[in-house]
Amino acid sequence: MFFSVDSLRAPNAKALAMCLVCCTLFSTSPFTYAQAFDTLCDKTPSSCLALLNTAQSKHDVGSESWWELEATRLTWLFEFHQEDELYAALRPWINSTDVPSSYEPLISKLLGKWLVIRGRNDEAAQSFELALEGYSKQYEAKPAQQTALEVLNLLVALNRLAQAEAFVAGLVEYEYSDPAFYREVFAELGHIAYRTDNYEKHVEYRLSSLEWAKQLDDKQQIGVAFNNYGVALRNIGKIAQAKEAFIQGLSLAISSSDAVRISILHLRLAEISHMQNDIAGAREWLSKADLNHLPASEFKRLRELSTRVNATSMTQESN
Repeated sequence: MFFSVDSLRAPNAKALAMCLVCCTLFSTSPFTYAQAFDTLCDKTPSSCLALLNTAQSKHDVGSESWWELEATRLTWLFEFHQEDELYAALRPWINSTDVPSSYEPLISKLLGKWLVIRGRNDEAAQSFELALEGYSKQYEAKPAQQTALEVLNLLVALNRLAQAEAFVAGLVEYEYSDPAFYREVFAELGHIAYRTDNYEKHVEYRLSSLEWAKQLDDKQQIGVAFNNYGVALRNIGKIAQAKEAFIQGLSLAISSSDAVRISILHLRLAEISHMQNDIAGAREWLSKADLNHLPASEFKRLRELSTRVNATSMTQESN
């Protein structure tokens, strides 16, 4: 599924896209390639993949700069929920000796995520194991923050929760001075707490992730953190506080033109309204949930909530 949010962007979004792609095409730094296109895909998703393909065609296939762009392209295909296109792009690289060793863990990780989407969980676990092995070796050789997050994410995906908690304890010793890093670390700890049914800890970790996110100049990510914190509050029955968190998250999602998060938070607020027996409010929020921007993983929740709202409405009318 591919979505466009250009209509929500500022008038200079097109100029931003051209500026970024020009920077990418003429820069010699592979890091600049990834950084520029991450910004571009976040700001103008409807055009970034086409521009990325153009930039990639300027480099020799298999070169470091080409692979830097290939990794970025594959990652954003997943982020944009283009599952069929992602598999078509991954297929040539599965078990291929042409993949540089530094990119093998990424290929395995993204294949694992695709397999999860297809419900092939045993195969996904095998891919995640390969990715974990690769990222762990990279981290041992050079303990970089991004690699640490990859290791942590995969440990959680494989349900190695005790090992993940022990790994985080080791990360604290490095004392990285990076709010974005700790925002992600505590978000992953939140996953662990939720999976182990420790809902009080879930709230604690999500709040910590939110506090770290607030130290960043990134409204979109703060909005995501508010959403996650709201979900944790909802799960322990703190409905009013959850609603407040969702509303704050929605405001930030709107100001950062995060169309996907906007639709998700409309659904979250519809759920809260239904919990509060505010059927009119639930209907209003549901009407704002845009299916074109709502992730497929949320469709079941949307259908079930719509059914409950309609049933409650009919019961109230009959009384």
